[in-house]
Amino acid sequence: MYCQKCSQILTGNEKYCPQCGKKINYSSDYQAITIKEKNSTENMRSASIALGIISLIGLSLFIFSPISLILSLIGLIFAIKANKNTAGIILNAISLFLAVIITTFIGLILYFIITESRSLPDILNDYYQQNEAYSEANKF
Repeated sequence: MYCQKCSQILTGNEKYCPQCGKKINYSSDYQAITIKEKNSTENMRSASIALGIISLIGLSLFIFSPISLILSLIGLIFAIKANKNTAGIILNAISLFLAVIITTFIGLILYFIITESRSLPDILNDYYQQNEAYSEANKF
């Protein structure tokens, strides 16, 4: 069962929610959850926090920022599905924000490198022209 106010998982014996203190009325408003659902929710919470930490670590190496972007997005989805997992949501949202900024920055750098780079024949042609001009200037 879940608290209607804060979505805290309840065992079914509480009179008040251990997280927010709301009085619990066990009526048709509350649905019994199985141990499998409880474990699934706990696994999603743990996975969302782990993915947030992994994606933040991946952001320290700029090359892995696109991967961190995907991991933090998956972690954010897990955190939202895990009934308002605040720590996971905050961690993955920060990681997602930083991953978007870093990935965009890397994309812009690559774009400028590719568009501003010259082809090898152009470089060789300039080199030969400079060599010929130098040879002509230094003839005796």
